[in-house]
Amino acid sequence: MKIIYDMSIQGATKAGVYVFAKNINEEIIKIDQYPILTYNNPFSTIKQIGIKRKITSLMRLLYLECIAFFGNRNDIFFFPAPEVPFSVIFFKKRFIVTIHDLYAWKNLKETTFFASIKNKLLPIIANKAELICTVSEYSKSEIIKYLNISTDKIFVVHNGLDEVFLDKPKINIEVLKNKRYILNVGSLEPRKNISFLIDLFETIKNQKNYSDLLLVLTGGESWNSNEILNKINNSVYKNDFILLGQVSQNQLPNLYKDAVAMIFPSKEEGFGIPVIESLSQGTPVLVQANSALKDFKEYGAYVMEDFNIDTWLTLITEIEKNKVRISKNNINKVIYDFSWKNSANKLLNELLK
Repeated sequence: MKIIYDMSIQGATKAGVYVFAKNINEEIIKIDQYPILTYNNPFSTIKQIGIKRKITSLMRLLYLECIAFFGNRNDIFFFPAPEVPFSVIFFKKRFIVTIHDLYAWKNLKETTFFASIKNKLLPIIANKAELICTVSEYSKSEIIKYLNISTDKIFVVHNGLDEVFLDKPKINIEVLKNKRYILNVGSLEPRKNISFLIDLFETIKNQKNYSDLLLVLTGGESWNSNEILNKINNSVYKNDFILLGQVSQNQLPNLYKDAVAMIFPSKEEGFGIPVIESLSQGTPVLVQANSALKDFKEYGAYVMEDFNIDTWLTLITEIEKNKVRISKNNINKVIYDFSWKNSANKLLNELLK
């Protein structure tokens, strides 16, 4: 028996799903005790738009179908994202799938055409899978509730911290040198609630002593970024927005560390990797009390009960005024609890049961 590990997600996104797939795969390979076949998809839709993106998306799906013919009946396919070829299901091959959250499935109108088709198939994929991997207890409860899956079929493997957040050399971003800023890390899409963040930032800028404050946004544009970009361009403070796009891993630690706070007002998250990254660098994080995000309160994150701008404003100004940082105890707790090595070992144990 061998494990057939699907890494084709790297051609579709650089978001949390890809981060999970990449890091788990690298750690499993290091263990080097079990036969693992990893395959990549040569067709990438990253940075593509329009008809070219649609054609490439179709080619990605066809390539996945071809891959499904490989492997013996006893081999196990592991999909770190819910992209499972029809062939795997049709030929009744063994597979374990990772469902990170159900936000896209519950909000089909907020996705692309191809994504909506894939998400409609999620209940079938979940029922046909031998096991389901997910990244938080919150997501597990959602899968049980909405997809009617038994609890013993689902196991949780958390995301982890990249080694660069521990002891590797870090790189500064020159444009932010000696600047005062609040930060958001994530793609520019409706789910991330960037519109609320823009409103919050404008409210902060209207206060005394914040004329030099910047809002730094990282991550790539997504399928519905135009509304967000238009709102930024129409803001009276448009010159105080810094859009960095994709940032390298070596740049992220100091980007977090030098921020006043990391504001992460997502509507829903299966996990929230930027939260643990920011906490690991001692930078306060504000999240809303929804989904898996509320669980980070025990690590020092500020969990807000609603999206009342005045409440968020008061807390951010207090954090800035008092130069609040995350305690060393909470930093160590984050580093200890969220390890890719431990997560890979847990996944491997489930794969080989």
